[in-house]
Amino acid sequence: MIINAETMVHVKEPCQNFSRAMSLVDELGQAVISKGEEPLYIMLNLREYGEIQAMRDKLFNSVADSVIADNMEALLELAK
Repeated sequence: MIINAETMVHVKEPCQNFSRAMSLVDELGQAVISKGEEPLYIMLNLREYGEIQAMRDKLFNSVADSVIADNMEALLELAK
């Protein structure tokens, strides 16, 4: 995973100055909250989160449709 260094904040910063973390999300779309050098959490606005959820749902449905199409003959046989 590639993380933009500009979005990184230490775990203590959102606790001490939440408005700065919110500003970072407003400006750059996200804030990656880390402890030491390890990224632990992503802070997003709800619009961005909704878009990610919609993409996940679309991908899941696409994969499910593909699996069903690839196995339709076997599924029809099992349904007898």
